[in-house]
Amino acid sequence: YNWRIDLPGEGHSSPVVVGNNIFVLRGDPFTAARRVVCVNSEDGKIRWTKSFKSALHYIHRSNNYASSTPAADTDGVVTIWTTPKTFIVTALDNDGEQMWQRDLGEYKSAWGGCPSPIIGDDMVIIQNDQMDPKFMKNFLPEGVAVTEAGHSYAVALDRSTGETRWMVDRKSVIASYA
Repeated sequence: YNWRIDLPGEGHSSPVVVGNNIFVLRGDPFTAARRVVCVNSEDGKIRWTKSFKSALHYIHRSNNYASSTPAADTDGVVTIWTTPKTFIVTALDNDGEQMWQRDLGEYKSAWGGCPSPIIGDDMVIIQNDQMDPKFMKNFLPEGVAVTEAGHSYAVALDRSTGETRWMVDRKSVIASYA
């Protein structure tokens, strides 16, 4: 190893590397706060951390509040955080300053969220597949209040502004965990 560090919280997201920046998402299991951590790839020192408040909600025992993998390019990093009531997409520059943020609405899933964006050309592409409980009725955990299908779609957001470029509806069956 060239270096090793401890990071705050927990997370399943994959690290994303652009230049000397390693972007990692972390979640606090007690408060649901979400963090974007930027680490210097040369020495392992944390360059910056950006925190976002969130709401505690049910997640699968194998999930956590930082399961989505971010997308990054030379302009910075784009993250997705979900709760049952929000689907937050945030773009940060390489210094951790917020460029834009969008709330795309509810996220209906029995086990928490894990959609990961991709960056293509000058767009952020997101597959937002949500749950329809009629397909999952035998698998829903007790006490999970998903009673109607969520709105599933693929969307392209402008990379620099977050404005919608296009959106295509998709059939809701099971939430996407990819």
